[in-house]
Amino acid sequence: MLATATPGKELLSNARPAALDAYKQSLEKDPDGPLADDAAWWRARLLETKTGLEEARTSYTEFVLRYAGSPWAPDARFRRGLLSYKQGRFDEAVEVWSANLAPSQTAEDKGRTLLWLAKAEAKLGDAAASQAYLRQLAALPDAGYFALRAAALLGEQPAEDLSVDIIIPPPDWAAADAWAATLDPWAAAPTDPTSDRRWLQAHDLLALGLYDEAQANFESLLSAYGSSPARLYRLARAFDAEGQAHLAARAAALLLDRLSPAAAEAAPLHVWRLAYPAAFASLVETASRREGVPVELLLALIRQESFFDPRAGSSAGALGLTQVVPSTGQAIAEDLGVEDEFDQEDLLRPSVSVRFGAHYLKRQLDEFDGAVPEALAAYNGGPGNARRWSRDAASDPDLFLEEIDLPETESYLRLVSENLARYRQLYASPDRIGDTDGARQTR
Repeated sequence: MLATATPGKELLSNARPAALDAYKQSLEKDPDGPLADDAAWWRARLLETKTGLEEARTSYTEFVLRYAGSPWAPDARFRRGLLSYKQGRFDEAVEVWSANLAPSQTAEDKGRTLLWLAKAEAKLGDAAASQAYLRQLAALPDAGYFALRAAALLGEQPAEDLSVDIIIPPPDWAAADAWAATLDPWAAAPTDPTSDRRWLQAHDLLALGLYDEAQANFESLLSAYGSSPARLYRLARAFDAEGQAHLAARAAALLLDRLSPAAAEAAPLHVWRLAYPAAFASLVETASRREGVPVELLLALIRQESFFDPRAGSSAGALGLTQVVPSTGQAIAEDLGVEDEFDQEDLLRPSVSVRFGAHYLKRQLDEFDGAVPEALAAYNGGPGNARRWSRDAASDPDLFLEEIDLPETESYLRLVSENLARYRQLYASPDRIGDTDGARQTR
């Protein structure tokens, strides 16, 4: 969601001494209470200043010993090593992170650890060890963002400055259908979602202009078909043929998530393009040219903000494909010189939402000298927060991510970055990344 005000924990940064004192008093009063680990965690995070790194490191060590079962414990273990890294004690960071590696780690936590072990070994001048960690990470199933970062650092991803053209060859649905027929037992008894009463009702409701009611029926179908990859494939195909790009994308994404990493890797290219569509392509390309925002970055942002649902809305009042709140929409309209023509309902029009979102994103890119991570963090968490997080990141995108103390924005940055890598894989020119008509070439 596009940010309009300083959210969440920035108030802790602005009132650091008072917040630190409040957390300390809370812990002294009730060190084992239900919120004690939360207080201890945020106290340690606030201590991560140039003058508080050693105290923060001690706090993380104490946290791991006292609150080993806390959801924050894996992060506390990781950040002990990160503080050593930030202080230039790279051998110490390697020691901490090596000790963290364990079979009990989640794929994401292991991926994070392997990435930073590779970075620390590189700082120590051991290129072979660094490359070994990156290769291990790139092959790690379900490591998501971190596996993509490893592939990028290994040079196995399209270059970050690779331009993407939205030119989609005709899909080979016969090959995709043959692949889908191997997915699960349901394939032996094909089900046509368009013959389901919910589909027929949704179609009638759309004809009457009852969009929300129609979507409820489509959502019911998505839920009903969700346990079967083969049925999800048929549903994604049906949604795509109906022009329901956001539902086709959700069905295809759910399908790929239901498969093992190896099976998903073998999925035909056009199945992946269903999950990462180039929907509203002409609007995106126009906004891209007008604002100077890369096509693939705008697509990646829209996918995360709304999953390409033009009528998406949030509890905070954000609307449309790029999730602009009306007050910010008014400011953007004034900036564009169209304030006399703007009404907040216009944000539900794809042409307006895409243009406004691209304009605001470009403003953030300009503010941060073209740095994409900072611009995305500003789009979601506010420019003030993004400036604070970038202060000690030294232009390192991985360190910038770790400086973010708003979980929503940290997750947002990871997910949009994953989207961006996928769009570069799926839509870059074939002669530039070795694309074929079969499975994707890189993870």
